[in-house]
Amino acid sequence: MSKALAGERFRAAPEIVIEILSPGGSNELRDRHVKLSLYASGGAGEYWIVDPENRTVEIHRRDEAGDLVFEKSIREGDELTSGFLPGFSVRVEALFV
Repeated sequence: MSKALAGERFRAAPEIVIEILSPGGSNELRDRHVKLSLYASGGAGEYWIVDPENRTVEIHRRDEAGDLVFEKSIREGDELTSGFLPGFSVRVEALFV
């Protein structure tokens, strides 16, 4: 049996979590802080926060200490890539079509 499976339940952390910001200050606070902490403690490798209003993607990646830390914010004209998805590349503006 896979380490990711325990009986009929999936027990592994996702390698990438993609969060689309919901409108409203309390929602943004939850997505940027509460969920970031939750996914970090759960072992996610990357956390992407997609902001449709500003047309940006904020990228947090796991560091050597095991924390999800802010790496960069990218916008239209930039390429989104991930070490977890070899060969994957998408221009940020394509996310907001």
